[in-house]
Amino acid sequence: MFKTDYAVFLGNETDERRIDFIYCENLFVILSSTGSQNKEKSHEILKQLEQEVIDKKPQKLYEFEEILLRDLISHLPSGSSVSCGYAVNGILYLKSFGDGQVYLSRQNKLVKIISGDSSASGYIHQNDLIMLTTGSFFSLMAEEELKTHLKLDKPKSILDSLTPELKEKDDSGCIALFIHFEKIQDAEEEITEVEVLAENDITPVSPVVSFTKKISAYLDRIKDKANLKMPATTSKKITLVIVVILVVVLIWSVIFGLQRRQQARIEKLVTASDDIITQKLNEATDISILNLSRAQILLSEAKQELEKLKQEVKQPENEQIAQIEDKIAKYEKEIIKQEEQKPEVFYDLKLINDTAEASAMFKFKNSLVLLNSTKGEIYLIDIEKKSVEKTIDPVIKGSKLVALNSVGDIIFVNPSQGIFKIGDKKVTKVIDKDDQWSNLADFWIYNNNLYLVDEGKDEIYKYLVAENGFSGKTSYFKSGQAVKIDPPASIAIDTALYLVSGNRINKYLAGVRDQFSPDLPDDNYSFDAIFTDNETNKVYLLDKKNSKIYIMSKNGQYEKQIESGVIKSGLDFVVSEAQKSIYVLIKDKLYKLAI
Repeated sequence: MFKTDYAVFLGNETDERRIDFIYCENLFVILSSTGSQNKEKSHEILKQLEQEVIDKKPQKLYEFEEILLRDLISHLPSGSSVSCGYAVNGILYLKSFGDGQVYLSRQNKLVKIISGDSSASGYIHQNDLIMLTTGSFFSLMAEEELKTHLKLDKPKSILDSLTPELKEKDDSGCIALFIHFEKIQDAEEEITEVEVLAENDITPVSPVVSFTKKISAYLDRIKDKANLKMPATTSKKITLVIVVILVVVLIWSVIFGLQRRQQARIEKLVTASDDIITQKLNEATDISILNLSRAQILLSEAKQELEKLKQEVKQPENEQIAQIEDKIAKYEKEIIKQEEQKPEVFYDLKLINDTAEASAMFKFKNSLVLLNSTKGEIYLIDIEKKSVEKTIDPVIKGSKLVALNSVGDIIFVNPSQGIFKIGDKKVTKVIDKDDQWSNLADFWIYNNNLYLVDEGKDEIYKYLVAENGFSGKTSYFKSGQAVKIDPPASIAIDTALYLVSGNRINKYLAGVRDQFSPDLPDDNYSFDAIFTDNETNKVYLLDKKNSKIYIMSKNGQYEKQIESGVIKSGLDFVVSEAQKSIYVLIKDKLYKLAI
C-alpha cells in the first residue's frame, strides 16, 4: 500500500478561467473551466464525482473513465481542461481532457505520461511524484526548470521553491497538483512462543500400524471362533499372507500420500501463476489502446509465466492450465483486436460459364475487373448490381495484370506482347512490349497514368497518359530513392504510393520516400499484397501465410486484423469501405469478409 501527501499551486482566477481541485485518499483531480460556469457549480460537480468514486470503487481503467465521462466531463463547458489520477491496488489510473497534462517524476527523470484526451495506467513505485496540470503552466516555467524544483521530492518543499518564481509572472488560470507516493511498510507479525514437547513425550500413531493391528486382531478372533488347530505350515502361510497384505497397504498409503501432496503443490503453483497472468492480462487490456507495444510486452510476459508453469507441473492434460491457455488466447484477441470473420460467397464465376476463373483483379469505384489469362477472358463486375460484362480475345491469353482507368477502360499487361486497352468493346495495343521488362509483378492506374512494378529490375515504371496514348517509360523513383524489390511485390496508390516488398512496406510521395513505420502487433507477418485508394481511409495488407488481413491508418498506426481460412488460398484481394467488405479471389469464386 501507499500513502500520499500533496501540495497545490493555484494561480489567480479571472472571469474567463476558473480553477479548482480535489484531493482525497486515492482520488486526485484538477479542473480548469471557462468563466461561463461559476465556481460553486464547478466545485459541486467535483464533490459529486468524489462521492461517486467512493461509492462505485472502480477497479479498472475503463470503469474509472466511465465515471469521469458521466459525472465530470459531460457537465463541463466547452474549453475546459481536466487531469485526474486514481490509485487502487498499487496501480495508478490517469485521465486527461482538453489541455490537461500529467507528468511523472521517478528517480530524477521527468516524463509526460498523457495530454489532451488520453488515458494510461501503470504500477506505482516508491517515491513516485505525479504532477497534474494544464498546458498553461508551462508558459510560466520550462520543463528543465521544473526538474530542478522536483529534486526536492516532497510536494510542500517543491511548492515553496517554485511559487516565488511563478508569482512574478501572470499566473492567471494556472494550476498544478503535486502528489507524492510513499510505500507503507507492513507491521512485523508477533512471534508467539510455542511450547515444544520433549522428544520422548511424543508418541506418534501411524495409521498403517493401527490398521495392521486391527487386521491381526480380526484374524485372531476368526481363529478363536472356529477353534481351528492348524499345522505349523498352514500357520506360516497365513502369516505370509498377512505380511503381503500389510506391505500392499503400506505401499498404497505411501503412494496415495505422495500423490496428494503433489496435487496440493500443483494447485498452489497453478493458483499463483493464474493470479500473475490475470494481473498482466488486465493491465495489458487497460493500456492497449494507448500503448500497444507495452500491452504486447505484458501479453508476452503472461505467456512466459504459463510456459514456466507447464515446465514445473509437467501435466500436458491439466484442465486448469488449459483454461489459463484459453484465457490468454481470448485476451490476446481482444488486445490485438483480432476478429475472426466467416466468409460468404459474393460471386461464383461459374455463373458466367463453366470454365470461368481468375488469377488477378482490380477495383475502381463500384467496378471489379478480373483476369482469366488461361482462357483469354476478362470479366467486368458491378459490385452493387452483380452484373457482368465479358471480353474474349486471344491476346488476353498469357496476360498477367489488369486494371481500370477513370473512364471505364480496362488496361491489361501481357508481358510477351505489351500493354492493351479494352474500350468501346475493342482491344487495342497502347504500349509495345519492352525488352527491358524483366519480372512484372504488379500494376496500378492513378489519374489514368500507369505504374508497373518490375521485381527483376528493382524498378517501378511510370507511363504518363498522353493525347494519343502514353508517354515512354520513366522511373517513378527520384534519384537515390529506389529500393531493392523482393518478391512478392505489390503496390497501391491514393495520392501516395505504397510498396510492399517481401516483408517491408515503403511509402512514397512523388517518388520520394516518406516517413512510414507500421506498428504491427507481431513480427511473424508475411505480406503478399496491399490495397488502398483515394476513396479508402485505411491501408489493408494481405498475409496468406497467417490467414490474416491487417488494417492500419495511412500514417501506419495499427488498428485491427481480420482472420479467415479463405485468406490462405487468396490469389488477390480488394476492399470496398462503402460496402464494408473485403473481397478475396480464389480461382472461380469471390468471397466477401465483413470489415
